[in-house]
Amino acid sequence: MTNSAATATVTPEVGMACHYGAGGDSYPATVVSVSKSGKSIEITNDEVINGEWKEGEYSPESYSTLPNPDGARTTYTLRQNGTWVVKGQPMKAYYCRLYLGTTSYRRNPHF
Repeated sequence: MTNSAATATVTPEVGMACHYGAGGDSYPATVVSVSKSGKSIEITNDEVINGEWKEGEYSPESYSTLPNPDGARTTYTLRQNGTWVVKGQPMKAYYCRLYLGTTSYRRNPHF
């Protein structure tokens, strides 16, 4: 799946893999709650294990994740433009989007 999964074409389900952006970075997470309307979801960050990084690279060559259902929760809401954005942030906040049905782990090594 591509980053177009940020749109509402994917129906959220509890246990579904996802990832969110933070600047140029992205982090894997898991959907832990879906509202009855399906327009609000909560996620928790996954624990990344076994990441094998090469110096200066943005993404590990390989990595594994473990869901963390007891971790801090972040709420995302479905917006009119079909994207999932952190609750309370503007609809066009590209840096606060959630992508359902796909995972990605990427960190800028220069910070």
